Amino acid sequence: MPEFKEAIEGFVNSMSKEKPVTRRTMFFGGYAKLPTGITAEELYKVVGVGLEIDPATGEIVDADCTLATSTAKKVFRQLITGRRIDADMRAIVDDLRAYYHGAAQKALITALRAIHEKYRATCLDPTRGLTEGPDDDDGTTGEGNEG
Repeated sequence: MPEFKEAIEGFVNSMSKEKPVTRRTMFFGGYAKLPTGITAEELYKVVGVGLEIDPATGEIVDADCTLATSTAKKVFRQLITGRRIDADMRAIVDDLRAYYHGAAQKALITALRAIHEKYRATCLDPTRGLTEGPDDDDGTTGEGNEG
């Protein structure tokens, strides 16, 4: 059992050496119905898109989606990370149309548009501050609020 103890200690030590977070990001989720008959639709019924966004700049720091293949997920991530969700939205959609030719193309674009609207309402609405907490909830729920 000493090997197990050493492995646990090594893991704990590596966790304490991780770099601290240097900026605050926000998670946004969006969903759209998938076309019938594709693998992702059989698995999930809808496509889920999750974006990690820097609220100060709108930069998409990371992205993921519930597509069935790792290649489709990789291409999606490559097309949108590093872009700005607000300023580059038209170019993102154009690139998805030009370079992503999977059956879920329209669903991905619809889910991204839902995220774009959430981002605009959350980060660009001057009447709503980024410091609102759980006590400021208006009692409504929106899709994609889970992490």
